[in-house]
Amino acid sequence: MLSVNNNYAFWAETNGVNILLFNFISHIFGELYKFIILKTSIQSNVQFAIPNKASKLISILFIVCVAIIIGSCKKKEETYTFKGIVTETANGNPLSGCVVTLLSTSISNGSYGSGFSTIGTTTTNASGAYSFEIPVEKTIKFKLTTNKSNYFRYELEFDMNSIQNNISTNNITLDPEATITIAAKNTMPFDGNDKITFKYKGSTKACAECCTNDVTTYTGTMVNDSITCKIIGNTMAVIEYVSQKNNMPQIHLDSVYCPSFQKSRYQINF
Repeated sequence: MLSVNNNYAFWAETNGVNILLFNFISHIFGELYKFIILKTSIQSNVQFAIPNKASKLISILFIVCVAIIIGSCKKKEETYTFKGIVTETANGNPLSGCVVTLLSTSISNGSYGSGFSTIGTTTTNASGAYSFEIPVEKTIKFKLTTNKSNYFRYELEFDMNSIQNNISTNNITLDPEATITIAAKNTMPFDGNDKITFKYKGSTKACAECCTNDVTTYTGTMVNDSITCKIIGNTMAVIEYVSQKNNMPQIHLDSVYCPSFQKSRYQINF
């Protein structure tokens, strides 16, 4: 019976069979084998002989055992693990509650996918950590996006080369938002040619409400207008403006501190 166990143990191990289950069934099979040999040998008064009936019964038992073992087989599915920690840029504190989404483009039926499709979404825990386990597929590119209220959206694209030993680690930093209003008012009108031009000078983010480095211009005696946009919080917003009256331009450069999650205002009176 030892030879039976050894012959099939390797098969069980290499095919993902639970070894404990395999050994348990093999033990039962061995005991039944011994019992049938002993009983049939006594009945026929022939030592170590296996009658045809016993042989058939053993074969049936063996087939049943093999069927049970095969039914318990479940090969482990190969996966990619994507993980990392999300922190705030300014202070390095971990950010919980961030929605992290993983997207991919893949090869299907021999052709490249037309765009990114979502393959997983999770939320960071109290330590700012996130993790995905995704089945291995014929993937070309991945995209990782991170969203949290009052923070700027984060987006990263990467390919298969960033995955080592089926693991890709991407730590993420999010910039907090701040809002600034730049207002201009003609407090001492001269004539209809009065003009004010200004622009925000600093780093910008890619969003519809984000500040840009574009120039804003207002003309006339009744100027009293403003723009409002988002910048990175806890930074100095540098503002350059040129006021012009009676065809005499005056250049100014100033700044205002914009705390995270708050609204700031810079007033230009000319």
